[in-house]
Amino acid sequence: MIRKFAYSLMITAGLALSLAGCSKNTGTENVAAAEDKPVAEEASAVEETPAVEETPAVEETPAVEEAEAEEPPAVEETVVTGTSSPAENAGEDALPDVIWIGDSLTQGSLGDDNFNMNNPQAPWRVLSEISGKKVMGIGFYGYRTHDIFWTYGEHNNIKNPAVTYIYWVGSNDFHDSPDNIKYVIEETDRFNSNAGITKYIMLGTTNRGDMDPNAYIGINKGLKDYYGDRYLDIMPYVEFGPDGVHLTEASYRKIAGAVYDKLRSMGYL
Repeated sequence: MIRKFAYSLMITAGLALSLAGCSKNTGTENVAAAEDKPVAEEASAVEETPAVEETPAVEETPAVEEAEAEEPPAVEETVVTGTSSPAENAGEDALPDVIWIGDSLTQGSLGDDNFNMNNPQAPWRVLSEISGKKVMGIGFYGYRTHDIFWTYGEHNNIKNPAVTYIYWVGSNDFHDSPDNIKYVIEETDRFNSNAGITKYIMLGTTNRGDMDPNAYIGINKGLKDYYGDRYLDIMPYVEFGPDGVHLTEASYRKIAGAVYDKLRSMGYL
């Protein structure tokens, strides 16, 4: 009996020691876990660095504004050709004797993918050469008649009855439709009446290669019927350049000679 009691005490003591050991191990593990926590907190603290604040690269965009500011204005690629115009209220001595207004044909374009703004054989330059007069040439590449006169008024605006005017307009209008002859006449008459211009001539159109080859016949007849003695047929002098629309230097020179003779016959020179 005593032995059984002692054996029970031994078992109880063993269980107590085992439980105590477990408690010690658990405490150690908790301590280790507690000691490990700061490491995780430190790692999370590193991850919370304000990396977003290091991206002010967007502020470097002003470089785009500088590039845009340096671009030349597209408008300055003007297709206007001729000498700079004096002020509208300039004295008689500052005025040109003749102003030749038109599109790329007046400009002297050769149809070679170049505006040819400095072509020495432009018809208005040749007219100045052979007449000895002060001639201003204003040619707007690709413009229709309304836009030609409107742009002329915006940038030159010499409207003086003392000046002789040569109009070589309508080619681009007629390209759209031969029926546009009525608009060409209306726009030209409006320009003349607004300034009291009476000294002028109107040049005929060509049989440009991108139109019906016979369309020019009816157009030029309509211009001749309306303008009478002020009309000049330039078809005998037409020689096309590589694009079949613009003329050769020799052709421009011949047309300038015909214009000179016409102005003299009208008493304008």
